[in-house]
Amino acid sequence: MEHADTVLVFFMYGLASFAMGLVVLVALRGAPGSPLADSLRSLAAFGLLHGAAQWILMSQLIKTGGVSVEGSVAMRGLYLLL
Repeated sequence: MEHADTVLVFFMYGLASFAMGLVVLVALRGAPGSPLADSLRSLAAFGLLHGAAQWILMSQLIKTGGVSVEGSVAMRGLYLLL
């Protein structure tokens, strides 16, 4: 897979996760007393954080020209957060 393709995959994956988080948050506003509200809040937080993490990883790949950044200090902290 070429560098541009990898960046596109990370962008789309991050966008999908982030959009899911936003949709769940909006849905929660319509049904605040739902029995699943706590679980859905957790799902929304995961979607937003996971989407942001993928975009951070994408920006690191762009910054390094496609060199693997898996072992960098920033990525270790990001994985620890998630």
